[in-house]
This record gives sequence, C-alpha cells and structure tokens, in this order.
Amino acid sequence: LLYPNAINTAPLDTIDAFISTGIKKIQNPIDKATIDQFFDDLRNKEINLDVIYHDLLHEGIDAFKIAFREILDVLEKG
Repeated sequence: LLYPNAINTAPLDTIDAFISTGIKKIQNPIDKATIDQFFDDLRNKEINLDVIYHDLLHEGIDAFKIAFREILDVLEKG
C-alpha cells in the first residue's frame, strides 16, 4: 500500500489493517527495469495510457454518480 504514484482503491478496513502493522517503508515489489520495460512495450504497441487513464477516471466517476444517486434515493424514501 506504500508505493509512490500508485492508485490505491483498497477498502478502508484494508487500509486500517495495514496501518496497524506499523510498516512505513515504501516497498517496490517489481524492479525498475521491469517496470520501464513494461511501459516501453506499451508505447511500442502504440497503447496510449493517457486515453486509458481518462476512460478509467470517467467510468469510475460515472459509477460513483450511479451509486450516490441510489444512496440518495434510499435516504429520500426512508
């Protein structure tokens, strides 16, 4: 859970459990050369991560809007 520039979508219970371990050292489970090679491969295959990031962001926002509307509907009825 401690990695720079990572997107963390862990549930709060998971984050709380991690915090309770006391681990504070940033850990990189994959070496930098492997990560760099992965992104080079994506670029070589003309995979545009900016488009993917944009789409994922907007899909997430849309899903949140739907879930939030459902919560509001329940609260308004209750």
